[in-house]
Amino acid sequence: MFVRKNSQLIKNILIKIGIEHQVRSLLNMFDDLVNRNILIKNRSLENIYRDERCFLIATGASINDIELSKLANEFTFGCNLLNYHSDIQKLQLNYFVSTPSYSTLKYSHSKSVYAESKIITEENIKIWLDNESELGKYSVNPNIYYNKIDNDLNDKTSVFINTSSKKFIEKNNYFKNKDVYYLKPCRSVVSPKDITIDLSKRITFLDSGLFSMLAIAMYMGFKEIYFIGVDYSFEPCREFHFYDELLFSKTIEKEVALQWINKIAKARKIEVYKIMEDEEYYKPIFVRYNIPKDKYKIANDFVESKGVKIFNIVPNGFESPIFRKVSWENVVKNVLSAN
Repeated sequence: MFVRKNSQLIKNILIKIGIEHQVRSLLNMFDDLVNRNILIKNRSLENIYRDERCFLIATGASINDIELSKLANEFTFGCNLLNYHSDIQKLQLNYFVSTPSYSTLKYSHSKSVYAESKIITEENIKIWLDNESELGKYSVNPNIYYNKIDNDLNDKTSVFINTSSKKFIEKNNYFKNKDVYYLKPCRSVVSPKDITIDLSKRITFLDSGLFSMLAIAMYMGFKEIYFIGVDYSFEPCREFHFYDELLFSKTIEKEVALQWINKIAKARKIEVYKIMEDEEYYKPIFVRYNIPKDKYKIANDFVESKGVKIFNIVPNGFESPIFRKVSWENVVKNVLSAN
């Protein structure tokens, strides 16, 4: 408990006196010495899909407008909470990537406030007016998180896990019927020359599900990579995930629902881009403008230097300032139908 509460303070002190990098390097060296064989299995993945194409599926709200089952015959990667998607079995996902460490999951669970995204009464919006809490719809308690992934995914889906979770996973017999690979984090990325994607060593791309999937795909030799649900790469950035996008019941008077939608936008310092609707719900799309995209730029520069092309599947009305923009309709017509 003491270490967890004071780890950031210790890190800040080390940074201030200029030895944080050295201490981290020493800790990594010790860990690599003790656990030197944990990444050897990853060597079998190098260039196994040379010059093929694949789809990396994140969890942005835009995937609600995509029929994922159409990708059943493609090479696919998913991450984070994609296993909650209703089409997860139809998708026949090849690889699932979970980058959070066991300690990160445990800490996030202790800080998270769990919220329902379907708004029926005014009481339901109160939690969304809190811009300070870490809101979530599903639990990231490590036991629930890993158990859910294991149960939701087909046993033919291979899983990539942060090495810090290895003991916990083995102790609880998670993924015993699945092919499991482990990943180790390296330093943070500040320029393309810092990037390392050799999975048999520590990699720099382990600070997000998207970048981890990208590193794995490139190591495997894929040359044409499609992003799905990478909504923070859009301009404007689209808020929320496919599983927690806010839905306002039509049992609410429309004028009242609009007031609540605007109230949430103001409290969370986001903007209402447009409001869609179906028979049951008003469906606001929330956005942020001019969010820095430095990491995307660094990643794209690195990818292109290796002769790899990224295509970003973007909905109408949004732009892709870093990656090549393509519509889902175009992909279905000109890419998937070409098989």
